[in-house]
Amino acid sequence: MRIIGLTGNIGSGKSTAANYFQEMGANIISADELARDVVFLNQPAYKEIVKLFGKRILQTDLSIDRKKLADIVFNNEGLLKQLNKITHLEIRKLREKLTKTLYKTDSEASVIYDVPLLYETGMQDGFQKVILITVNRNIQINRLVQYRMLEVEDIQARIRHQMSQKEKIALADIIVKNNTSLADLKLRVKTIFEDILLLPSLELKFIKL
Repeated sequence: MRIIGLTGNIGSGKSTAANYFQEMGANIISADELARDVVFLNQPAYKEIVKLFGKRILQTDLSIDRKKLADIVFNNEGLLKQLNKITHLEIRKLREKLTKTLYKTDSEASVIYDVPLLYETGMQDGFQKVILITVNRNIQINRLVQYRMLEVEDIQARIRHQMSQKEKIALADIIVKNNTSLADLKLRVKTIFEDILLLPSLELKFIKL
């Protein structure tokens, strides 16, 4: 199995790149999807989160209102750390389970773990290569305003909670500048995926889960 990390700050186009990798045959494990899964009703993380934040974060069906929760923690560093502590353990367990399942299905699979906070959580040593999607600040803000309908102040708050692109560039193995067209991004992803297929396949026991 080949195990690759994919990251990028908010608005970089990381998720779009992940979709392109999937089109080309990669198996994608999304940290954002795992984060949604672990807070489903009555899951261990769900119970801990409701205990910490109270019923104010619940919707009428008792599911967690993720936007309301995000609005709370992105303006409170202490609460954000507590939330991450609760969710990261459960996310890791689910990631391990999915990776083992993929390995049993195809030991030669190329797996790309799509995780926004890869460097912030110190995960970089667990991958053969780390791909970083970057974007110029003005383009980043314009995309988030246009496509996610976020306010500029909210965007700036979210950016402050992520390691700077400059720091990540110094750590990443592969840098993808996503400042032009989707066609350019797809072409770059294609070239990178061809290189990934040339990497040695690891046995499960050598993969850091």
